[in-house]
Amino acid sequence: MLVGITHVVLHPNTWNTTECCYSEDLYVSDAVRGQGVGRALIEQVYEFANNKNCNRVYWTTQEGNATARNLYDVIATQTDMVQYRKDL
Repeated sequence: MLVGITHVVLHPNTWNTTECCYSEDLYVSDAVRGQGVGRALIEQVYEFANNKNCNRVYWTTQEGNATARNLYDVIATQTDMVQYRKDL
């Protein structure tokens, strides 16, 4: 049974000579939330990015996503960046 997925994109950036790892999507089934699946997936992303010699892993989430942010606050550092977007 599939309980979660994550999708990442490796890309160059202006300020480093190694790539960044953007965690574009993370989903955990409602049936297993709160059981460590999200943490395990993120830790696998960290391992993958480290093996690819990336300089960082980063992602965005909705401000009101309190459940996910409780986890993110433990396993990563919130930055002061604000995202702007224009959908085309």
